[in-house]
Amino acid sequence: MIVIIDNDVLVEIFDIIYHADKDKFKMVLNHLFLRFEQMWIPRTVKIEFCAYGQHKKRERRLQKMLSKYGEWLQICPIVVSKNERELYVNVEKVDEGEADAISQIMKLEKYKDVGKIRLYKGKKFIFLTNDSTASRYASENLGIEVLPFQDLKNELREMGVEI
Repeated sequence: MIVIIDNDVLVEIFDIIYHADKDKFKMVLNHLFLRFEQMWIPRTVKIEFCAYGQHKKRERRLQKMLSKYGEWLQICPIVVSKNERELYVNVEKVDEGEADAISQIMKLEKYKDVGKIRLYKGKKFIFLTNDSTASRYASENLGIEVLPFQDLKNELREMGVEI
């Protein structure tokens, strides 16, 4: 299963938890390694993550993580244009980063027999988000499997990791 994350989750894990407690960060990553085959970051989410706060530090940290965990943590290999995002997702209801993540999954499902997307045929994709509007929109309107970030936090809590 491949998880595609939104910016809120990226910030929570790779910025807030990372700075608060490196050991806890490693425990969270270990859980994610076991739970998911890969974690993909949509390009728009990467831009959002690197554009706010201490953006230079965030950008360097993300590059370090991408290098260190490159087989598992990746920028989405499928490109979704702004026009495609608008086609797949009602962008008035969903932020751009979440729309990009949702559109990645929609494109992978729609074109699973075409070109390089064929490489992912048979893979299961899940959208990990902290945005209840995007979560509801993706699951109810588009049939996308969603993992609310709160559910992931609950899984971690059951393992003794409080975030």
